[in-house]
Amino acid sequence: MATNELDAAQWQRHVTRWRAGHQTVPAYCAAHGLTVATMRYQIRRHATPATPAVRVARVARVAAGPAPMPAAAAIVIEVGRARVRVEAGADAATLATVLNALAVTR
Repeated sequence: MATNELDAAQWQRHVTRWRAGHQTVPAYCAAHGLTVATMRYQIRRHATPATPAVRVARVARVAAGPAPMPAAAAIVIEVGRARVRVEAGADAATLATVLNALAVTR
């Protein structure tokens, strides 16, 4: 039977047998009267579907409760080349000491 007269089931059997054996495509084709180009096409056509990719995501479990309050914006004080970032809740006495050290008056 000519290569172009084989149906899909026959090609599937050839591809399965070739995969199970240890022959090269040309050797298998020579032994079974098949053309190499057509066999390679059929191998691609009857390829097993690829295993779907597994996607992994890290999930953190958080205890339920009220949403945290957003942090208040910080202010930045620049004196000459010095830059002081003052976060919300900063100690007023410490801030006054730092500003005095930079010779800034209130």
